[in-house]
Amino acid sequence: MARRPQARAQLKVRLTESLRRSIEDAARQNGWSMNDEISNRLHRSFEKDADSLEATARVLNAVLPPPVLQLMATLHGIDAMEEPDDPHWRDWQKRRREMWRAFEKAFEKKGKGQ
Repeated sequence: MARRPQARAQLKVRLTESLRRSIEDAARQNGWSMNDEISNRLHRSFEKDADSLEATARVLNAVLPPPVLQLMATLHGIDAMEEPDDPHWRDWQKRRREMWRAFEKAFEKKGKGQ
């Protein structure tokens, strides 16, 4: 059975003593427990990762030409397909190979100044 998203899980983690002391010092400065310090730092790191991905996506959308963006979206859709038993799997794989070859050719031409 899956856990609820807000449920608390207990983990055992091995840390260096210097890292443990750093966590302890930070927790004391913030006025909360070491558990809260670790939890808050992990949460912030995931938020930062999500923000970085979103910023990268905005930049890519601004600088890449639409055909490349379409190719990326298509490739992502194919990669998200985890069921090789899907009746469309072979078609998707074929289309993916064809699009990838077209993508490579476009970059070869660009590299040659065409």
